[in-house]
Amino acid sequence: MSNLMVELAGEEFAKTYETVHVTGCKVFKETMEMQVAIECDSFPCSFPKEELKEKIREKFGIHKISFVFTYQNVEISESNILEIHEFLVEALCERKPALLNLLTGSGINLNDDCIQISLRFGGEKTLKDQGIDRLAEELLACAFQKRFSVSFQDGSTKENDIFRQIEEEQSHITEGS
Repeated sequence: MSNLMVELAGEEFAKTYETVHVTGCKVFKETMEMQVAIECDSFPCSFPKEELKEKIREKFGIHKISFVFTYQNVEISESNILEIHEFLVEALCERKPALLNLLTGSGINLNDDCIQISLRFGGEKTLKDQGIDRLAEELLACAFQKRFSVSFQDGSTKENDIFRQIEEEQSHITEGS
């Protein structure tokens, strides 16, 4: 059982979530923020993050709390890429809440060590200009101990193509009647 977990959340919480280990903790006094490093034995890491945040708030009076996750022996592959996508979107939005609108409805593709995130409504240039691709790469490297190249692409063209195709088919149907 992690001593830091006991210190942060109490013995009962630590016993309940024995596969989750707090490996480090940084407190930034000037901003009253806390960053908690968590190592998980499995992916995805299932424990109540908000409950842990609440316990930290109650005990230490710190309101801005973020987690940095590390997963042992987890390979990113086609079989878990959707869970990786969910993890990445959540981690990015936790650090930059304004990303929620751009990343909602996005898709993901894995090609060797390259991860491509397809944006439903565009915005790939903005994300690149803001360094979000590098942030995503750092999050993945920290969490999975492997470097990936992350890029964003405009996925809206696929949807536009689908809508155009539907309109063409509807016009052919109405012409034939």
